[in-house]
Amino acid sequence: MTKIGRHRSKKPKFGFNRNVAKLRVSKLQIVQREIDTCADLYFSFGDLVSTHLLISAAHEILAAFDKKILKTGMLFDHIEEYIKPELLEDYRILIKTPFIGFKHGSKDLDTIIELPSGITEILIISAIEKYQEITKRTTPKMLLLRMWIGIHHHLLKVELEQDVDAPTVRENFPAYAREEFRKAYCPICVEWGGSSRQGSLKRPSLVPHSLRGFFMHSTQHMFPKRLRVL
Repeated sequence: MTKIGRHRSKKPKFGFNRNVAKLRVSKLQIVQREIDTCADLYFSFGDLVSTHLLISAAHEILAAFDKKILKTGMLFDHIEEYIKPELLEDYRILIKTPFIGFKHGSKDLDTIIELPSGITEILIISAIEKYQEITKRTTPKMLLLRMWIGIHHHLLKVELEQDVDAPTVRENFPAYAREEFRKAYCPICVEWGGSSRQGSLKRPSLVPHSLRGFFMHSTQHMFPKRLRVL
């Protein structure tokens, strides 16, 4: 029996039968599909493990693109001011623990995997920002995700807060009303996705210090206090 493991790096000496129908997708197309499917799960309060797996897989591919091409870093790469220097490596290992635990089954089969609340939203924002930085575009579902998280975590610049009337949105669509928000704002995001209006939701629309605050607020309850500088 052929063993297929994560350490196998050699390519096979033959490919799939050329007469068999195949789906052919690029890495960035995979990322787009993963984030868009993550949006479907997120707004319908779908399975948390599946949502985290999808966004983590997309984030991993985007991090590889960034390391090779852009070299501007992912959101998690800018945490030195919040984590004690001697514990940075432990933090980076810890942040990936849920994803690694969910996808690997070759060992530790009795292990219970913990998924802290808030970590998936951080990955979503980080992935969407990097995807747009690479491709110069976003899909309507990405806009919808960013709009929801940006509004409910106060990440938008003042002009955009006013443009979308964020206080009213927060009042009309509280945390439990994701599905209602999607139904109401999906047509708008579809329109924005195909017009110059999308420019108002590009990367500069997210306030840097708010992003850092979002990162701190979302992570401060996840990790032991001894990890944190603040």
